[in-house]
Amino acid sequence: MPNILALYLKGNPCVRMISQYRKNITIAMPNLHYLDERPIFEYERLMADAFGRGGKEEEERVRKEWADKQHADKKRNLEHAVKLMDEGKQKRKKAFK
Repeated sequence: MPNILALYLKGNPCVRMISQYRKNITIAMPNLHYLDERPIFEYERLMADAFGRGGKEEEERVRKEWADKQHADKKRNLEHAVKLMDEGKQKRKKAFK
């Protein structure tokens, strides 16, 4: 089953028998892109893979890394936007002198 890209089991009684259904299916099928009409996004894949490697502790560690990276990316983008605005102000000041 490693080549399955989409799986629809919604309403199937077997779903109730699988603990943490979505996470465990995501772990078991690394190429899966859609599960029950919902895409599997990068974040969900990372968390499931981390859980599969080391349980809750590994998942929490990866979740913190992800959050830290997202925060750093937002900060870097904001700093870049401020720099561009400052450069624009300087160019306008020169143009009006």
